[in-house]
Amino acid sequence: MFGHRGIWSDGWKAVTYHRAYKPFENDVWELYHVDEDFSEARNLAGEHPEKLEELVQLWWSEAEKHGVLPLDDDFSGMAFRERRAGTPHAEKIYRYLPPMSRLPNEAAPAIAGRSWRMEAWIDRSTGDEEGVLVAWGTANTGLSWYVKDAEIVFDYNLFGDHHVLRAALPAGECVVEVDFVRDDEGAAVTVGSRGGDHIEGRVPWVLRFIGMSGMDVGKDAGSAVTDDYVGPFPFQGGFTKLHFEVTEELDGPEIYELDRARVRREMTQQ
Repeated sequence: MFGHRGIWSDGWKAVTYHRAYKPFENDVWELYHVDEDFSEARNLAGEHPEKLEELVQLWWSEAEKHGVLPLDDDFSGMAFRERRAGTPHAEKIYRYLPPMSRLPNEAAPAIAGRSWRMEAWIDRSTGDEEGVLVAWGTANTGLSWYVKDAEIVFDYNLFGDHHVLRAALPAGECVVEVDFVRDDEGAAVTVGSRGGDHIEGRVPWVLRFIGMSGMDVGKDAGSAVTDDYVGPFPFQGGFTKLHFEVTEELDGPEIYELDRARVRREMTQQ
């Protein structure tokens, strides 16, 4: 996976860790005699180069036999789904009609690592209706978009570091929206209602995976993304449409280099 490779044969094991977007021929292989070294504590590549070469060539032979080739190390491209005809990601706009069950990640909007926009058509006839519109992820990481205390709230949970924006929300029918614009410093976020109040803020970096548990529409049925409410906290008002739109895309290598640059900057500030 991601260009990493390994093979076992007759008590010997060869493995290599691949760095994304680097030539495969530059990968350094390790060799372990697992029959005698089960914990793989001693790398024998230097002592048995002929055995290592035998296993490496065996790996290529088995890879060709079983359809593994050509190798692809564009792990960002794997995560940031391609837009293929006949898939949920064939277009940049995702349209949902609540109520609906939890969407698995494969069918949920491909917004991880991207700039995007989210809109929901809701009706709070008395102005007291509250609840979750969209929740994706868990208490560990993810995002939640909900109505509470006459405000539209967006919580971007970065592994327990919550970045929260709140905008006043009128009673009655309205369209609420989130604009999430990625740049090389993180993302600018705007939250509010069409024709009403908007609040602007930033998140310091962008999730490459929103969460493994999938996306809820109209409630937060799993481990709640935020402790600002007790799940599932279903939305009590009218909720007729939900739209996501991917507004800007970066390819895999570009995303990878942006994130590497961010990490380098942060490491200089330790």
